[in-house]
Amino acid sequence: MKRGTKHSEESKEKISKRMKGNKKSAETREKMADAKKKWATSKVTCPHCGSEGSPRIMRRWHFERCKMKPKTTEEEE
Repeated sequence: MKRGTKHSEESKEKISKRMKGNKKSAETREKMADAKKKWATSKVTCPHCGSEGSPRIMRRWHFERCKMKPKTTEEEE
């Protein structure tokens, strides 16, 4: 599906009918629950500023990109 593309009402109805009654196996549900627990409970701390948060957000804004990270001579030039 392309971003920004709107489904017609007919298309939405077809998708709805296809997905109803689609049961996930117990094994699949267990895997999904384990994955969610892993992300919900894991926390990481930035060594530069001490900020703590979820791994996804912290990788985006901290560690190598942290504003508190001291600049090296190579970065200053």
